[in-house]
Amino acid sequence: MEWVNRLGVSLLSLPPPRPRSPDEEDAALRWFLLPAVFTD
Repeated sequence: MEWVNRLGVSLLSLPPPRPRSPDEEDAALRWFLLPAVFTD
């Protein structure tokens, strides 16, 4: 539980991300999700 608390506090202390274009969002989702979905 302590680790989860530290993670939450550290994420809240970061500045918010800059707005992304729809093309950047698509590229980020493909980069993160496709390897996880199509692994053997």
